[in-house]
Formats: sequence, structure tokens, C-alpha cells
Amino acid sequence: MASSPSSGKEKEKSPGNGAVSPKSGNNSEKELNKAPNQMKIIGTKRIVREMEEIKANPPIFVEGLDTEPDNIRKWFIIIKPRINPYKHGAFKIKLDLHPEYPFKPPRIQFLTPIYHPNVDKQGNLCLSVIQMDNWKITTSIEAVLSSLMTLIEKPEPERALRMNLAEMYIQQHDNFLKTAALKAKKHGIKNLSSSGSSKTS
Repeated sequence: MASSPSSGKEKEKSPGNGAVSPKSGNNSEKELNKAPNQMKIIGTKRIVREMEEIKANPPIFVEGLDTEPDNIRKWFIIIKPRINPYKHGAFKIKLDLHPEYPFKPPRIQFLTPIYHPNVDKQGNLCLSVIQMDNWKITTSIEAVLSSLMTLIEKPEPERALRMNLAEMYIQQHDNFLKTAALKAKKHGIKNLSSSGSSKTS
């Protein structure tokens, strides 16, 4: 029996049958490709706004703020604790803002050595507010810095990265304070005007 002219051709399924037509597939791919760029634009606008706010009204503990040339997502900040044992020096930190910030949290690293149970020798730290499970897109950079300062001035030995310092903090508290103060005097930034990070003006 002869087959009809159309029987040898496979019919194209319509999108309504569960298949995606080539045209609609291309559109979906374009939308996916546009998403990262849109997120980056949103993030850049927010970063600029947050920087302007911090420069206009810097927290009391922020002594300087710079960015890497041509990279607004890499901040260098000088913080100055107000209480013992860290008030004897200022500390430079690097704030890396994720390409998908504020949808993903920033990273912080101490560039100035600090004798602290929650900061390891490489300058990495354990700060709950910037952990992915705890991060909220409404959390501002200033709020992150405030949380950091709270951690510096009130260590959390139960979440230590340097267990020997945590044990010393608990068992030999006076010795810990004395040693931390000496380390802050030794390594902390003294001359803020020549530190490479200008006051937030």
C-alpha cells in the first residue's frame, strides 16, 4: 500500500505538546544569558550607593576606605577597634564583593596580622553574617562591618579558627589580653595617613 506524501515526514511538535520549538528555545537561552548581566548591574548600583553612604557618614571605627583601581568590587578598609586589647592598632582588611552581590555574600580577609581566635594566620575569619546559609540580600556592607567589629571586640571561642588562642582566651584571659595588645602594637597600623587608604572623603 502506498504511503501518503506526508507519512514520511516527522511532524513538528508544538510547544503545547511538551516540546520547545527552536524559536522559543532561543528566547529562553537569551533570557538566561541576560540574567547574570542584570544581576551585575543591580549589584553595581547598590555597591555605589553603599559606598557613598559610608563615605558620607562613616562608622566610628572606619578610618579609611579605598577600592582597587577600576574594580569597585574590591574594597580596602582600615578599621580601628575602640576597646582593649585591639585599640592599640588599626587593621587593614580586604572586602571582596561577589559578582552576584547582594545575592551572594562578600568575603573578608585581614591584611594586617591580628591575634584573635576567630581569625586564622592567613587573615580568614569565621563571621556568621556572611556565611551562605545566613546571608540575606538586605544585609548592607555597613552591617557586615559592624558585625565584624563586634566579633573583633568580643571573640567567640566556641567558633574559633585558632584553638590555641581560644583556649588561652578562656583559661588565661589576662595573658591573652596582654599578648593581643602587644601584637596589636607591633603589627597594627600606626600612621594612618600613610597607610595607603585615605579617610573616607
